[in-house]
Amino acid sequence: MSEMYEPPHTYVDVSEMNGRKDKNSGLEKRIQNLAIFRILVILLVILLCLTFVSITMAGYSLGQYSGLDKRLNELSENPDKDVTEPQQQNPVYYSSYKGIKEKQPGATSGVYKMIVSGTVVPLDLYCDMTTAGGGWTLVYSYGYTDYENFRSSPNAVTPIPNWTKGKDGNFLHNNVEVSTTPPLNENERGALEFHLWNNIGSEFMVKSTINNWIKCKPGSGSLVAMTTGTITCQTVHEVLDCFEQAKIPNKLQVGTIAPHLVSDSTIYYYWDGSTTKDWPVADPCGKTQENQKKGVPNPGGAIFIK
Repeated sequence: MSEMYEPPHTYVDVSEMNGRKDKNSGLEKRIQNLAIFRILVILLVILLCLTFVSITMAGYSLGQYSGLDKRLNELSENPDKDVTEPQQQNPVYYSSYKGIKEKQPGATSGVYKMIVSGTVVPLDLYCDMTTAGGGWTLVYSYGYTDYENFRSSPNAVTPIPNWTKGKDGNFLHNNVEVSTTPPLNENERGALEFHLWNNIGSEFMVKSTINNWIKCKPGSGSLVAMTTGTITCQTVHEVLDCFEQAKIPNKLQVGTIAPHLVSDSTIYYYWDGSTTKDWPVADPCGKTQENQKKGVPNPGGAIFIK
C-alpha cells in the first residue's frame, strides 16, 4: 500500500505577529499624539493672537482716556493754555479767549472753540478781539419786546439767560423767552447757560446799539456770581452823548425781577425780563430816564465775559 502524501506544515510565529501589532499600535498612537500636539499648538497661537489684540485695544482706549485727562489737567493748571486735539489735524480748543489775544495779538473777532469747565464737549462761542483789549467771550445777546414804547411795562429785554439770584433763587415775574443757546454773533439773540459764565471769567462788558458801552470789574458785587455789591466800571465807547455829566455805574444790584447796574440810586442798565412789571433801562446818563438812543433799526445789546 502506498503512503499518503502530507503537505509541508507552515508554522506561524504568534509572538512575532503580536510584536508587529504592538509596533503598529505604537505608531498609530504617536501619530495621534502628534496630531493632538499640532492642534494644541494652533489653539495656543490663536489664543495668543486674541490676547494681543485685546491688550492692544485696551491700551488704545486707555490712551484716549489718559490723553483726555491730561488735557483737562493742563486746563485746570493753566486756564489760558490752548490744547490741541491730536486725533484731528488742526483744531485748537481754548479755555479762555483772553489767552488767544495774549498769544496771538493779531487774532480777529469770530467764532472759536472753547473748553468751558462744566461742559462735556467744546463749545462754539463768539469772541470780540478788538474792543477794550479784546479777549471777550459773548455770553448773551438781546433785543426788546416794545422798543417804540420803551418806557412801558410791555417792553422788556428778550430773550433772557437762565440766570438765578445766587442763594436767593429765581427772579420773579420774568415771562419772556429763556435761552440756553449761545449766540454766534452780536445780532443773534441767545444766551450761554448762566452757570457757565463764572467758569469763563469775572470781568464783564456791555455793548449796546442804544446805550454807551462799559466794562466792569467785580468788587463785592459780581454779575457772574449774581451778588449785589460794588463794581468798578468805565466807558468803552460812546453811542450817545449825555449832554451832561454821566453817572457811571458803581454797583450791581440784584433785584427781584432782574439785575441792574446803578450809580448811587439811579439806573444805567436794567435787564427787565417782564412784560407786566417795570421797563428795561438803557440810560447813558445813568439817571433811570428814557435817554436811550432812538430810531435804531436793530435795537439791542450784548454781554461779554473775560
